Amino acid sequence: MKSIFLLLAIAFAGFTATAQNDKKSDPPKRIDEARLYWVVILLRGPQRDQDSTALSNIQKGHVRFIDSLYLKGKIKVAGPFDDKSNWEELFILDAATKDEAEKMLQQDPAIKAKRLVYELHPWYTMPTGSFRPGKPRG
Repeated sequence: MKSIFLLLAIAFAGFTATAQNDKKSDPPKRIDEARLYWVVILLRGPQRDQDSTALSNIQKGHVRFIDSLYLKGKIKVAGPFDDKSNWEELFILDAATKDEAEKMLQQDPAIKAKRLVYELHPWYTMPTGSFRPGKPRG
């Protein structure tokens, strides 16, 4: 779980630096090289009455699911929200199509249990740094 938080912090720092640079200059000249990703917002789902044992199993399965997608290079950044809102987590998927992204999401034990539901939004960025295609390095 610490690795997910670290990834979120690194990606946010990179985004902040890029955003600051963009304010001072023209838009990137390589915009045609931008790549499609999918922003996933996990929200509280309708089934939140699981007992403690079921909840523990769902959460462990959810974390394993996120970790496995990260190790496959499919999740580029992920992390939970801490503001007690309806938004639980955010992550960015590397998937060619919305259909592919949804097929991945439907394998999440927390989504299967309806403890979480998701919003899925197309998003483009340059394929560098954390968003380089493929498995993570290091």
